[in-house]
Amino acid sequence: MKAVQIRQYGSTDTLEMTETPAPAKPGEGQVLIKVAASSVNPFDEFTVTGGLQAIIPLQLPVTVGGDFAGIVQDVGPGVSNVHIGDAVIGQAHPALGGTGTFAELVLAPADQTTQAPSGVGLVEAAGLPLAGASALQALHTLEVGPESTIVVLGAGGAVGSIGVQAAKFLGATVIADAAGEDVEYVRSIGADEVYDYADLSWVDRIRGVDGILDASSGVDPVVYYPMLKRSARFVSLRSRHDPRKAAEAGVDVISQSTYPGTTVLSEVASLVDAGVIKQRIAAIFPATRARAAFAAAGIAHGKCLVTF
Repeated sequence: MKAVQIRQYGSTDTLEMTETPAPAKPGEGQVLIKVAASSVNPFDEFTVTGGLQAIIPLQLPVTVGGDFAGIVQDVGPGVSNVHIGDAVIGQAHPALGGTGTFAELVLAPADQTTQAPSGVGLVEAAGLPLAGASALQALHTLEVGPESTIVVLGAGGAVGSIGVQAAKFLGATVIADAAGEDVEYVRSIGADEVYDYADLSWVDRIRGVDGILDASSGVDPVVYYPMLKRSARFVSLRSRHDPRKAAEAGVDVISQSTYPGTTVLSEVASLVDAGVIKQRIAAIFPATRARAAFAAAGIAHGKCLVTF
Protein backbone atom coordinates (compact mmCIF):
# COMPACT_ATOMS: atom_id res chain seq x y z
CA MET A 1 0.00 0.00 0.00
CA LYS A 2 1.00 3.65 -0.30
CA ALA A 3 2.11 5.46 2.84
CA VAL A 4 3.97 8.64 3.79
CA GLN A 5 6.94 7.71 5.95
CA ILE A 6 10.17 9.03 7.38
CA ARG A 7 13.39 7.01 7.31
CA GLN A 8 15.31 9.55 9.36
CA TYR A 9 14.49 12.53 11.52
CA GLY A 10 14.79 16.06 10.23
CA SER A 11 12.77 18.63 8.32
CA THR A 12 9.63 17.90 6.34
CA ASP A 13 11.93 17.11 3.42
CA THR A 14 12.36 13.68 5.05
CA LEU A 15 8.72 12.80 4.26
CA GLU A 16 8.51 10.23 1.46
CA MET A 17 5.67 8.50 -0.35
CA THR A 18 6.54 4.80 -0.18
CA GLU A 19 5.18 1.36 -0.97
CA THR A 20 4.93 -0.61 2.24
CA PRO A 21 3.17 -3.86 3.26
CA ALA A 22 -0.45 -3.43 4.34
CA PRO A 23 -1.17 -3.92 8.05
CA ALA A 24 -1.86 -7.45 9.24
CA LYS A 25 -5.31 -8.66 10.22
CA PRO A 26 -6.44 -6.74 13.32
CA GLY A 27 -5.61 -8.28 16.66
CA GLU A 28 -7.35 -8.02 20.01
CA GLY A 29 -8.89 -4.57 20.39
CA GLN A 30 -7.79 -3.35 16.96
CA VAL A 31 -9.66 -2.01 13.93
CA LEU A 32 -8.49 -2.03 10.30
CA ILE A 33 -9.55 1.16 8.49
CA LYS A 34 -9.39 2.35 4.91
CA VAL A 35 -8.25 5.93 5.34
CA ALA A 36 -10.20 8.71 3.63
CA ALA A 37 -8.13 11.51 5.15
CA SER A 38 -5.80 12.53 7.94
CA SER A 39 -4.71 15.92 9.25
CA VAL A 40 -1.49 17.63 10.32
CA ASN A 41 -1.05 18.35 14.03
CA PRO A 42 1.90 19.90 15.91
CA PHE A 43 2.46 16.43 17.41
CA ASP A 44 3.09 15.10 13.90
CA GLU A 45 5.67 17.81 13.21
CA PHE A 46 7.28 16.96 16.56
CA THR A 47 7.48 13.33 15.42
CA VAL A 48 9.14 14.18 12.10
CA THR A 49 11.82 16.35 13.69
CA GLY A 50 12.68 13.65 16.23
CA GLY A 51 11.39 15.50 19.26
CA LEU A 52 9.45 12.44 20.37
CA GLN A 53 12.45 10.14 20.50
CA ALA A 54 13.48 10.91 24.06
CA ILE A 55 9.95 10.15 25.28
CA ILE A 56 8.65 7.38 23.01
CA PRO A 57 11.31 5.92 20.69
CA LEU A 58 9.92 4.85 17.32
CA GLN A 59 11.42 2.28 14.99
CA LEU A 60 12.26 3.79 11.60
CA PRO A 61 11.00 3.82 8.94
CA VAL A 62 7.66 4.85 10.39
CA THR A 63 4.39 6.05 8.88
CA VAL A 64 3.48 9.51 10.12
CA GLY A 65 0.12 10.87 11.19
CA GLY A 66 -2.38 10.25 13.96
CA ASP A 67 -5.79 11.68 13.07
CA PHE A 68 -7.94 9.66 10.70
CA ALA A 69 -11.37 9.40 9.15
CA GLY A 70 -12.28 6.37 7.12
CA ILE A 71 -14.26 3.18 6.71
CA VAL A 72 -13.88 0.08 8.88
CA GLN A 73 -12.62 -2.89 6.86
CA ASP A 74 -12.21 -5.44 9.66
CA VAL A 75 -12.32 -5.66 13.45
CA GLY A 76 -10.32 -7.78 15.85
CA PRO A 77 -11.53 -9.91 18.74
CA GLY A 78 -13.21 -8.00 21.55
CA VAL A 79 -14.23 -5.00 19.42
CA SER A 80 -17.90 -4.05 19.74
CA ASN A 81 -18.03 -0.25 19.45
CA VAL A 82 -17.57 -0.19 15.65
CA HIS A 83 -18.38 -2.62 12.85
CA ILE A 84 -17.30 -3.40 9.29
CA GLY A 85 -18.58 -0.70 6.95
CA ASP A 86 -18.88 2.02 9.62
CA ALA A 87 -17.60 5.52 8.93
CA VAL A 88 -15.28 6.34 11.82
CA ILE A 89 -12.81 8.87 13.20
CA GLY A 90 -9.99 8.41 15.66
CA GLN A 91 -6.31 8.47 16.51
CA ALA A 92 -3.73 5.90 15.39
CA HIS A 93 -0.38 7.62 15.85
CA PRO A 94 2.43 5.04 16.06
CA ALA A 95 3.30 6.39 19.52
CA LEU A 96 -0.27 5.75 20.68
CA GLY A 97 -0.68 2.15 19.55
CA GLY A 98 -1.56 2.70 15.88
CA THR A 99 0.35 2.21 12.64
CA GLY A 100 0.27 5.82 11.38
CA THR A 101 -2.49 7.40 9.35
CA PHE A 102 -0.79 8.92 6.31
CA ALA A 103 -1.50 5.62 4.59
CA GLU A 104 -4.16 3.84 2.58
CA LEU A 105 -4.85 1.48 5.49
CA VAL A 106 -4.29 1.83 9.22
CA LEU A 107 -4.57 -0.38 12.27
CA ALA A 108 -6.10 1.69 15.06
CA PRO A 109 -6.89 0.91 18.69
CA ALA A 110 -10.65 0.41 18.99
CA ASP A 111 -10.63 2.43 22.21
CA GLN A 112 -9.39 5.44 20.20
CA THR A 113 -12.01 5.04 17.47
CA THR A 114 -15.65 6.13 17.28
CA GLN A 115 -18.46 6.74 14.81
CA ALA A 116 -17.81 9.72 12.54
CA PRO A 117 -20.20 12.67 12.80
CA SER A 118 -22.86 12.55 10.12
CA GLY A 119 -23.17 16.31 9.87
CA VAL A 120 -19.88 16.84 7.99
CA GLY A 121 -18.09 15.01 5.20
CA LEU A 122 -15.71 12.21 6.07
CA VAL A 123 -12.67 14.11 4.78
CA GLU A 124 -13.52 17.18 6.86
CA ALA A 125 -14.05 14.97 9.93
CA ALA A 126 -10.38 13.93 9.78
CA GLY A 127 -9.39 17.22 11.39
CA LEU A 128 -11.41 16.60 14.54
CA PRO A 129 -9.86 13.81 16.66
CA LEU A 130 -6.78 15.22 18.39
CA ALA A 131 -7.84 18.88 18.38
CA GLY A 132 -11.34 18.04 19.58
CA ALA A 133 -10.20 15.60 22.24
CA SER A 134 -7.57 18.07 23.48
CA ALA A 135 -10.08 20.90 23.83
CA LEU A 136 -12.76 18.85 25.56
CA GLN A 137 -10.33 17.12 27.90
CA ALA A 138 -9.04 20.54 28.97
CA LEU A 139 -12.56 21.88 29.56
CA HIS A 140 -13.40 18.82 31.66
CA THR A 141 -10.26 19.40 33.73
CA LEU A 142 -11.26 23.03 34.21
CA GLU A 143 -14.76 21.88 35.25
CA VAL A 144 -16.33 24.45 32.95
CA GLY A 145 -20.00 25.20 33.53
CA PRO A 146 -22.61 27.98 33.45
CA GLU A 147 -20.98 29.93 36.30
CA SER A 148 -17.48 29.75 34.83
CA THR A 149 -15.37 32.49 33.33
CA ILE A 150 -12.39 31.10 31.45
CA VAL A 151 -9.60 32.39 29.24
CA VAL A 152 -8.66 30.57 26.04
CA LEU A 153 -5.18 31.41 24.77
CA GLY A 154 -4.52 30.72 21.10
CA ALA A 155 -8.24 30.72 20.34
CA GLY A 156 -7.73 31.04 16.59
CA GLY A 157 -6.10 27.61 16.34
CA ALA A 158 -7.72 24.20 15.99
CA VAL A 159 -7.76 23.36 19.71
CA GLY A 160 -8.51 26.87 20.92
CA SER A 161 -11.41 27.44 18.54
CA ILE A 162 -13.07 24.17 19.54
CA GLY A 163 -12.46 25.12 23.17
CA VAL A 164 -14.26 28.44 22.70
CA GLN A 165 -17.27 26.87 21.00
CA ALA A 166 -17.62 24.02 23.48
CA ALA A 167 -17.17 26.31 26.50
CA LYS A 168 -19.92 28.62 25.26
CA PHE A 169 -22.18 25.59 24.80
CA LEU A 170 -21.48 24.68 28.43
CA GLY A 171 -22.62 28.15 29.45
CA ALA A 172 -19.28 29.74 30.29
CA THR A 173 -18.15 33.30 29.75
CA VAL A 174 -15.14 33.10 27.41
CA ILE A 175 -12.31 35.60 27.17
CA ALA A 176 -9.84 34.81 24.39
CA ASP A 177 -6.73 35.95 22.62
CA ALA A 178 -5.69 35.29 19.04
CA ALA A 179 -3.48 36.57 16.26
CA GLY A 180 -4.69 39.91 14.95
CA GLU A 181 -6.08 38.45 11.74
CA ASP A 182 -8.05 35.85 13.73
CA VAL A 183 -9.71 38.21 16.20
CA GLU A 184 -12.91 38.60 14.17
CA TYR A 185 -13.08 34.86 13.52
CA VAL A 186 -12.83 34.09 17.24
CA ARG A 187 -15.50 36.66 17.98
CA SER A 188 -17.72 35.06 15.32
CA ILE A 189 -17.57 31.64 17.03
CA GLY A 190 -18.88 33.04 20.29
CA ALA A 191 -16.09 34.44 22.46
CA ASP A 192 -17.39 37.22 24.70
CA GLU A 193 -14.14 39.21 24.63
CA VAL A 194 -11.28 38.79 22.15
CA TYR A 195 -7.86 40.43 22.27
CA ASP A 196 -4.88 40.52 19.95
CA TYR A 197 -2.20 38.41 21.61
CA ALA A 198 0.50 40.81 20.37
CA ASP A 199 -0.75 43.47 22.82
CA LEU A 200 -0.65 42.06 26.35
CA SER A 201 -2.14 45.16 27.99
CA TRP A 202 -5.51 43.37 28.19
CA VAL A 203 -4.06 40.93 30.73
CA ASP A 204 -3.76 43.71 33.30
CA ARG A 205 -7.51 44.39 33.09
CA ILE A 206 -8.71 40.81 33.66
CA ARG A 207 -8.93 39.35 37.18
CA GLY A 208 -10.79 36.59 38.98
CA VAL A 209 -11.14 34.05 36.16
CA ASP A 210 -11.84 30.41 36.99
CA GLY A 211 -9.40 28.79 34.59
CA ILE A 212 -7.16 29.10 31.57
CA LEU A 213 -6.93 26.81 28.56
CA ASP A 214 -3.55 27.51 26.96
CA ALA A 215 -3.46 26.25 23.39
CA SER A 216 -0.58 28.57 22.51
CA SER A 217 3.12 28.58 23.28
CA GLY A 218 4.27 32.06 22.37
CA VAL A 219 4.40 33.85 25.73
CA ASP A 220 5.86 32.97 29.12
CA PRO A 221 2.76 31.64 30.90
CA VAL A 222 3.62 33.41 34.16
CA VAL A 223 2.31 36.59 32.50
CA TYR A 224 -1.21 35.19 32.74
CA TYR A 225 -1.16 33.98 36.36
CA PRO A 226 -2.52 37.22 37.89
CA MET A 227 -5.78 36.78 35.96
CA LEU A 228 -6.64 33.61 37.88
CA LYS A 229 -8.43 33.17 41.17
CA ARG A 230 -6.31 31.62 43.91
CA SER A 231 -5.88 27.85 43.32
CA ALA A 232 -7.56 28.09 39.90
CA ARG A 233 -6.39 25.71 37.18
CA PHE A 234 -4.18 26.52 34.22
CA VAL A 235 -4.35 23.72 31.65
CA SER A 236 -1.32 23.91 29.37
CA LEU A 237 -0.98 21.98 26.13
CA ARG A 238 2.38 23.30 24.98
CA SER A 239 3.81 25.96 27.30
CA ARG A 240 6.49 25.16 29.87
CA HIS A 241 5.90 26.27 33.43
CA ASP A 242 8.26 26.92 36.31
CA PRO A 243 6.69 24.95 39.21
CA ARG A 244 8.14 27.36 41.76
CA LYS A 245 6.58 30.41 40.09
CA ALA A 246 3.23 28.63 39.72
CA ALA A 247 3.25 27.68 43.39
CA GLU A 248 4.13 31.24 44.45
CA ALA A 249 1.18 32.54 42.42
CA GLY A 250 -1.17 29.92 43.83
CA VAL A 251 -1.86 28.49 40.38
CA ASP A 252 -2.67 24.83 39.81
CA VAL A 253 -0.81 24.09 36.57
CA ILE A 254 -1.81 20.96 34.66
CA SER A 255 0.38 20.00 31.71
CA GLN A 256 -2.05 18.01 29.60
CA SER A 257 -1.23 14.83 27.76
CA THR A 258 -4.30 14.28 25.62
CA TYR A 259 -5.83 10.83 25.56
CA PRO A 260 -8.10 10.63 22.48
CA GLY A 261 -10.29 7.84 23.85
CA THR A 262 -13.63 6.71 22.48
CA THR A 263 -15.66 8.57 25.10
CA VAL A 264 -14.25 12.02 24.38
CA LEU A 265 -14.16 11.38 20.61
CA SER A 266 -17.85 10.45 20.72
CA GLU A 267 -18.52 13.69 22.59
CA VAL A 268 -16.68 15.62 19.87
CA ALA A 269 -18.74 13.92 17.15
CA SER A 270 -22.00 14.62 19.01
CA LEU A 271 -21.15 18.31 19.36
CA VAL A 272 -20.37 18.51 15.64
CA ASP A 273 -23.70 16.90 14.78
CA ALA A 274 -25.47 19.29 17.16
CA GLY A 275 -23.94 22.23 15.31
CA VAL A 276 -21.94 23.33 18.37
CA ILE A 277 -18.49 22.73 16.86
CA LYS A 278 -17.67 24.08 13.41
CA GLN A 279 -14.15 23.44 12.17
CA ARG A 280 -12.16 25.83 10.05
CA ILE A 281 -10.45 24.01 7.17
CA ALA A 282 -7.54 25.85 5.57
CA ALA A 283 -6.61 23.44 2.77
CA ILE A 284 -6.91 19.85 1.58
CA PHE A 285 -3.86 18.16 0.03
CA PRO A 286 -3.47 14.82 -1.74
CA ALA A 287 -1.05 12.47 0.02
CA THR A 288 1.49 13.04 -2.75
CA ARG A 289 1.79 16.60 -1.42
CA ALA A 290 2.29 15.70 2.23
CA ARG A 291 5.36 17.93 2.49
CA ALA A 292 3.31 20.91 1.32
CA ALA A 293 0.61 20.06 3.87
CA PHE A 294 3.14 20.11 6.69
CA ALA A 295 4.60 23.40 5.45
CA ALA A 296 1.18 25.00 5.21
CA ALA A 297 0.08 23.76 8.64
CA GLY A 298 2.62 25.98 10.33
CA ILE A 299 1.12 29.17 8.93
CA ALA A 300 -2.44 28.32 7.90
CA HIS A 301 -5.56 29.66 9.58
CA GLY A 302 -7.39 26.36 10.00
CA LYS A 303 -6.68 22.64 9.65
CA CYS A 304 -4.66 21.17 6.80
CA LEU A 305 -6.02 17.80 5.71
CA VAL A 306 -4.36 15.04 3.67
CA THR A 307 -6.43 12.67 1.54
CA PHE A 308 -5.79 9.12 0.30
